[in-house]
Amino acid sequence: MAEDLNRKHDRGTPGDVAAILEKPISREMLNRDIARLAYVATDGTPRVVPIAFTWNGTEVVMCTATNAPKLASLRQNPAVALTIDTEVHPPKILLLRGDAVLDEVQGIPDEYLQMNGTYEMTAEQRAEWETEVRSLYDSMVRIVVTPTWAKLIDFHETLPSAVEELARRRQERQAAQPRAVTS
Repeated sequence: MAEDLNRKHDRGTPGDVAAILEKPISREMLNRDIARLAYVATDGTPRVVPIAFTWNGTEVVMCTATNAPKLASLRQNPAVALTIDTEVHPPKILLLRGDAVLDEVQGIPDEYLQMNGTYEMTAEQRAEWETEVRSLYDSMVRIVVTPTWAKLIDFHETLPSAVEELARRRQERQAAQPRAVTS
């Protein structure tokens, strides 16, 4: 039974995922610059790395060097989790899960240039950066994740599941308390 519950939480239905990703706060999160990519390393230990990303409407696309250590791990176990969040109180957090599909591309993927376009750079800095990037990479690997599970936490309408459970228990305790009789 616990295994069934875990499976239930690992995969949402496509409609559930799409509905979460269409929410205005989710759209805001998907327009941010950096996600945290979690995966299992080849030695079996967990890893999490900040990585630039772009959202193309159905997939999270990240790009990396062809010699990045995470690629061997993702080839061995493509299951990943992503967190995209804010640094303000209360935080807004978008949690995603899915499988990474790796796609080696000759030259610089368009997504890489797009995802780095939101950083504050002058036109001159941008031109210098792009020249440097084009001289450094002969090819790159696109890491593409189609979300199969999503949760949005905004601390107004949605909370972390553990906090939701505590709030439910509190409400049950309060409902079970005898009411004081006043005359």
